[in-house]
Parts: sequence; structure tokens; C-alpha cells
Amino acid sequence: MEVTGPTFSYTPLAWALKFPILKTLSIKVFNYEANPLAIRLLKLLPSSDFNSGIHVEVSHTVLESSQSYEALSYVWGDPTDVTPIRVNARRHYVTVNLELALRYLRSENEEMVLWIDALCIKYVPSHLDIPNQNAQKVPSIILTRNAHSQQDLEEKNYQVQRMREIYLKAKRVIVWLGEERTAQLALDFCHRKERVAVPQGDARINSSPEIDACLDLFVARPWWNRIWTVQEVYTVSPVEFRIGKLNVEFSVMREYYRYFYMSVIWDGTPHAKASYLKLFRIGCLPQPVAWGRQELVYEEKLGKEKLGQPLLSLLQKTRGMQASDPRDKIFALHGLVREKEVITVDYTASKHNVFINVTRALLETNWDMLEDILLSVESVDRDPQLPSWVPDFSSRQRAIPLVMRY
Repeated sequence: MEVTGPTFSYTPLAWALKFPILKTLSIKVFNYEANPLAIRLLKLLPSSDFNSGIHVEVSHTVLESSQSYEALSYVWGDPTDVTPIRVNARRHYVTVNLELALRYLRSENEEMVLWIDALCIKYVPSHLDIPNQNAQKVPSIILTRNAHSQQDLEEKNYQVQRMREIYLKAKRVIVWLGEERTAQLALDFCHRKERVAVPQGDARINSSPEIDACLDLFVARPWWNRIWTVQEVYTVSPVEFRIGKLNVEFSVMREYYRYFYMSVIWDGTPHAKASYLKLFRIGCLPQPVAWGRQELVYEEKLGKEKLGQPLLSLLQKTRGMQASDPRDKIFALHGLVREKEVITVDYTASKHNVFINVTRALLETNWDMLEDILLSVESVDRDPQLPSWVPDFSSRQRAIPLVMRY
């Protein structure tokens, strides 16, 4: 559905002066660093017609005293595949996958308050992010806007550092995995495995479309392979998966994945072996997400002080995960690590400088990390411009050094 009219633009943060708590601070207009409490939230307006246009209202607020909201965890999708929605009654372009998520999340009669990075951070892809062969697919408003202005990058730098806090304070995190496809078949299969022990060598277990449905649900969907996923669900707040109109709690999804994984391992059929190899090659991606969250919830119940995970260990666990911007392989872990001072979120720095500075800072923190770092250097399609002692965290690690480490 085409949306016409003026385009939506983000407003300066002079509004923050209206808050009494901020009157005592030294505030410069349109500077996120000088407004440390400011974020944006959006209201998803209701509609009884699933196919009607998406309308949202974006407003500024203070995180520490903000209204209750839910945070969306999703994959942007192809940045050249965009569609218009209405933001504050003006046209604004978002990726098709986000528009689809909003369509499924939208209530028939109630507003929904959300935090979504693509709409709450003033940053959109520019022509620098879009391959020439795809430029004709993108509306001219996106191609002509200078999204990489200094102000936009400063805002993005600061807001990325706050994303951990934003997800922690959300009353719920909603994970959008995409449309249903064969998800119900996979969930039914895993539910049966929950109640019945898997007999080893039974050729009937995994020689059906059910395993293919599980691979589609737990492996093929890009969300499992996204580096930001770890930070967004590594919280004690409730997490719920949305797959089309299906709703599945995080704990249920984790257990269902375990039943599927064990079924693949125990079965001796050629189809199951091929499925296992495919799963292993990708890196069993749901496991770092599920185990990390389970560990956090356990520590919360014990009342332990959460100091964060060692950065090098977390980098190794998430090495197989993907990011459209290679710098995000570091920046996406900022809120989770013990050595927060090692990571400086700066999108004006090059990938090479980010990787070099992090590696150097790790060695300065603990020289005993040298052996582990050198074992992390050997990787597939390594960037030859990096120094020989710096791992290319954006490339997948080879199997031999991975085994040597353990």
C-alpha cells in the first residue's frame, strides 16, 4: 500500500529541557551525549484490518521514568527492500521485514508502546550501504539523505551503548522470527519428543518433513545468526517468540530446540546425519543464545552480582554469528562484557582500527590472553590488511585452531 505525503524527520532534543530533572544539567541542543536520559519510544496504532497501512507515533521520553514499553528483537532484512509506513502522519521507509512484524504485532483495538532500533534511533542506510546494482530499488528520499552526518553518527554511538539498558528495562522482549511457514509442524514434532524418549537408530524418527521444518525454524531463520540477538534476549525480562500469529515463550523454544538437536544426534538415518552436519557447520547457533540467558536467570535467582562475561570468551562463543557491519561483532557485545572500557563504540572508526584497538586492549589487560588470541587468528576469508596478531572477528574460524583451544 503506497503512503503519500510529507516525509517524517527526527526532531532535535530541545524537548528535554522541559523535564525538571534535566534543568540542573548542562544541556546542548541536539546532542545525545549531553542528554544522557533521552530515548525515543513509539506507539503502534491499532487497526482491525490486517492489510491496512501501518501508523506509528514517535515521541521522546526519559528512560529512567518512562512509561512501560516492549522491545522488539528482529532482523532488518535486505536494506534495499523497503516500504513506506506512516510515522507521526508522515511517510517514512522501513524494511519489508520490519513492516511485516509491525503488521502481525498490531492489535485490533489497543495501542502498543515499543522500542525498535530502526525507528527510535536517528540512523538509516545511505547510498554508501547500498550496492549500485540495487540502487534503483530504493526510493530517492533514502538515497539523497545524508544519513552518515556527524550528528547521526554521534547519536548512534551513544544509543548503541544504551541498548543493553533499554532491553533490560523493557517489560517484555518480543522476538520476531518471520512468518509461520512450517513452524507449527516443527513445534508439534518437538512437543511429541518432549513426552516420548527418542529411541536410538529408529529410522522413522527423522526421515520425514518434520526435521526439515525444524531446520527452517531453528537454523535457517536469520535471527539465530545475528550478533545483536545475544544482547537483546540476555535479560531476566520475559522473552516471547512471534512466528506469524504463533506465540512461544523463550523457555519452551529452548527446550524444543534441545529435543530437536538430540533427535538429530541420536538418529542414524542418512537424512538425520545430513541434518546434523548442516547444523554443526552453522555452529548450533541457538545454543549461545539459550545458554547465555539461562545462566543469567540462574545468577539472578541466586542474587549474584552480574559483572559480565570475559570479552574474549564471548567473542569466541559468537564468532559464527553475523553482522551487516563488521564493527558490530564488537559493538554488539558492549553491554554484556566485563571489560567495558576495552570497547569504545565509535562508528567513525574503521573496521581495522576497531579490531586492532580491542585486541591491543585485551593484551594490555591480561598478557596471558596472547595464546588464545593467536589461536583465534586463523580463519576463513581473513582480511589480509589486518596485522598478523589481530583476529578478524568478522570471519568464521577454522576448525583446527578451534579444536586446539579446547
